[in-house]
This record gives sequence, structure tokens and C-alpha cells, in this order.
Amino acid sequence: MRFIHRIRYSVEGMIARHKHILVTGLAYQIITIIILYPLSIRPGTLLPVHAYDTYQHLWSLWWFRHAIVHLGISPAQVTHLYAPEGAYMPLLMTAPIPHLFSIPLQPIFGLIGTYNFLLLISFPLCGMAMYALALDVTRSRPGAF
Repeated sequence: MRFIHRIRYSVEGMIARHKHILVTGLAYQIITIIILYPLSIRPGTLLPVHAYDTYQHLWSLWWFRHAIVHLGISPAQVTHLYAPEGAYMPLLMTAPIPHLFSIPLQPIFGLIGTYNFLLLISFPLCGMAMYALALDVTRSRPGAF
């Protein structure tokens, strides 16, 4: 019981020490929702059409899940292109972490909803990382934002 009590206070202390980073992430999330306004209110049906790589990223998310879940092969081994041999494309998966997060989300939100969810959280997460780095370098909270 004493160990659980200690963990609770260490987690509460960690949240209290880093609350400004969470507030910064919330501010970046609000900015992202405003910038991507039509997409942020209907994330399951709209795509950012001015992003030229949107369709390639959609296919990449779909292929990553399809290769792992349905085919049981490496996503770098693309069997649906260059038939009948397929192709080995190791550079196709340059960002595996969003692809891994998308595997359980695709059945729930669909492919477009998952893509937009990843898009909507990527900006605040990058903003929080940038804020933490700039805060460490400058020691100025306003300057880091």
C-alpha cells in the first residue's frame, strides 16, 4: 500500500511539474483545429486536398495494416504492385510509429478518419516536443512557445 501511495504522489508531482507542457499542447491543438477547420469538424469524410502526398499516405497506412494483419508479411514487401513478382520497398515505411498506431484505429474510424486523427494529433505532439526542447535551451517559457 505504501508503494502505491508513493507512485500516486510521484505521478501527481510529475504532472504538476510538467503542466505547462500539457497546456502548450492544448494550445497547439486549438490552433490546429482552427487551421484545419473544415477537416476538424468532419474528420471521417474530408481530406486535406492541398497536401500532395495525402493519397500516398492513405495507401501506405492501408498497406501497412493489410500486410501485417491480413497477409502476415513485412510491409516493405509490396505484393500488390509490380505483379506478379511484387517489389521490396524498405523506404516505404520511413515513419513506422504512426503506421503502428493506425492498425487498431482503422477498424474503428476508417482509413480517412484514422489519417485525419493522426494529422490532427501530429501538430500538437510536435509542438510539445519543440516547446520542451526550446525551453531546455532558452529557459524562457514565452520564448519557447
